[in-house]
Amino acid sequence: MTRRTFVLVILAVALYFGGRSFLNAMGEVATLYAPGVGIDDHYTRVWVVEERPYVWIRAEKPTRSWLPAVRANPNVTLTRHGQRAVYHATVREDSQSIAFTNALFRRKYGLADEVREILEQRQPVPIRLEPR
Repeated sequence: MTRRTFVLVILAVALYFGGRSFLNAMGEVATLYAPGVGIDDHYTRVWVVEERPYVWIRAEKPTRSWLPAVRANPNVTLTRHGQRAVYHATVREDSQSIAFTNALFRRKYGLADEVREILEQRQPVPIRLEPR
């Protein structure tokens, strides 16, 4: 590998991770806790939108490591603004739910959501959180 190629690779990695940090800073980020059932517990950071009475989150891809834990045990905890709340999670993979949540996320997060879509080439999996 030439020195120039090495520098370009380092720059690309720095831009990628810097861009992800910037995108996370542009909107509300919550922490989802999904208890494992026969597998490890999962904590992940997610963007959140509300459409009362529900809160919605998305797995950006169906291969996210925490999604099987949510499917196996839909009783999850979401921490927002320092407050914890317990929810019942329902994974919604139909095209209507995907379009609905994409519109909600686009309205709340705007350009950051558009850039994230380009960077991650996502296949969103909407998850409806119902307060317990």
